[in-house]
Amino acid sequence: MVLGGFLTLVVVYGLIQLSLIWPSAPFWNKEQEFAAILGSTTRIIIASMIAYLISQFHDVWLFHLLKKWFKHRHLWLRNNISTFLSQTLDTTIFIVIAFYGDRPLLPLIGGQLVVKWLIAVADTPFVYLLVGKIKQLPVIDD
Repeated sequence: MVLGGFLTLVVVYGLIQLSLIWPSAPFWNKEQEFAAILGSTTRIIIASMIAYLISQFHDVWLFHLLKKWFKHRHLWLRNNISTFLSQTLDTTIFIVIAFYGDRPLLPLIGGQLVVKWLIAVADTPFVYLLVGKIKQLPVIDD
């Protein structure tokens, strides 16, 4: 799943680059603005790719480590600890690479973390619901 998400980021980056080199439609008179906006996304997309790979692999690794430590119990705690830490990694790596030297980093990191941590807590009931549904699926043996 992590590699699938990463591949999606690579494809989006490729499509953006392709849209910048293709000639515009004859009626389009905003090519300069279009290029200015999408052309400035390279640093942001690369930052996103790096942060995504590191944070998502860390999240999966930590979640499974916590699963062993907690002996398959306390799903809410495992989910929140791994998500909080991986989102902290993701946000910090992304903001530093994407905006270092352009924007004040700490306010950007702090603001994003508050929102991401609130979402992590709010998604806990949905994690339990999804896990419950998955456990109801029949097991297929080959």
